[in-house]
Amino acid sequence: MDGFNTSNKGLNPSNTVTKKECKITGVDISDQRKGSKFISAKEVGYEEAHRVRNNDSNPRNNLRRRIQIIKDNPGLFSANDVAVLSPEQMELLSFWEGTKYEINFSKIQRR
Repeated sequence: MDGFNTSNKGLNPSNTVTKKECKITGVDISDQRKGSKFISAKEVGYEEAHRVRNNDSNPRNNLRRRIQIIKDNPGLFSANDVAVLSPEQMELLSFWEGTKYEINFSKIQRR
């Protein structure tokens, strides 16, 4: 044996400190409510907190809205035939899988 003890036996979970960070800014949010993902308005102010949350949600909301507009307005070609999405865009759309907002393409082209 090399002398290192890697067992967690006997450790009190309350003694272990886990540092939570804001998804966008990387600021420490371990003192905030359990389950929070972003910095709170108490820390940075109402407008800045909303700006941070919008940075997370706007790209997927805007992409979904643009695709839905194309699908709802008939054109010369079907949106299913001409949609070319990058892997990043496909990842953004996967947020809505299994919800009523899911975008379904029968055929989809990827870059």
